[in-house]
Amino acid sequence: MAQSFKDGSIVEVAIVGAGIIGTATAYFLSKAGISVALFDKGRVAGEQSSRNWGAVRQQRREPAELPIMIESNRIWQCLERELEADLDWQQQGLMRVAYDDKTLSWGEDWLPTARDHGLDTSVLTPKQVGDLLPHFNWEACKGAVFTSTDGCAEPEKVAPAFAAAAARLGAQVNDHCAVTAIETKNGRASGVYTEKGFVAADVVLCSSGVWTSRLLKPLGHRHPSLWIKGTAAQTEPAGIEMRKLVAWGKAAHRQRPDGSLTLAANEDGYHDLMLDSLRHGASFIKLAWQNKDLLRFSAGKPLLQDLKG
Repeated sequence: MAQSFKDGSIVEVAIVGAGIIGTATAYFLSKAGISVALFDKGRVAGEQSSRNWGAVRQQRREPAELPIMIESNRIWQCLERELEADLDWQQQGLMRVAYDDKTLSWGEDWLPTARDHGLDTSVLTPKQVGDLLPHFNWEACKGAVFTSTDGCAEPEKVAPAFAAAAARLGAQVNDHCAVTAIETKNGRASGVYTEKGFVAADVVLCSSGVWTSRLLKPLGHRHPSLWIKGTAAQTEPAGIEMRKLVAWGKAAHRQRPDGSLTLAANEDGYHDLMLDSLRHGASFIKLAWQNKDLLRFSAGKPLLQDLKG
């Protein structure tokens, strides 16, 4: 998508970051008749929004999150028709296979929360797991936690589809055009400076992920955020039906329509220590300690690049 604004143009809302949050917001605002300019320093969905698992998950959410995820799930069921795009949306449920009693009880403990919100989450026996996953070594498992209404889609398709639909409704979609600063007047955001000019706006929405803290810092706002890297890989078509979204042991998979799999390390993260680790680390000490067995740290090239920058 090419630059589609003129230096000095005016919109009601400027959105920084064309990932899933930015593109979806641009679409729904444009649908409501609000003028929007969307910016990204790279391509649409060029970072996390095209590299995640693709899960639309209600299972094991915090109670405060569940109403949002239930409504999101409802939207997803009609989204391909609304955006006029193939998103590889599948609603076969999320299955978390348990190979130990701890994981199984982890799911059982969440069942009252699921029932309070009208979800059909259940604990499956090993035989029921085998009925749904005949190619698994289901006899070795303890069972599974299963939410039949959970689904998944292809991340590489979703945000670009939102961006294209927003553009059809009149939104200015500008990729490869970084926002370098936010302008303020009388304590309010009034526009954004970009690599290719200035755009005035009544509202500036930051949906730029881990870059948000750097964009807000000159305005005196502290927004703690740190990088956590995960590992994922894509296989050739497997030739067998493995359901669409399954977590098992230390790994998880999502199967695409062509039979290929996205494989990912489950509950495993890697953090490269940088200057932001010192600035914002205190905000995440409790969370890091709770996940100490799942998180690894490294000091190397990213830190040196940060120091040079």
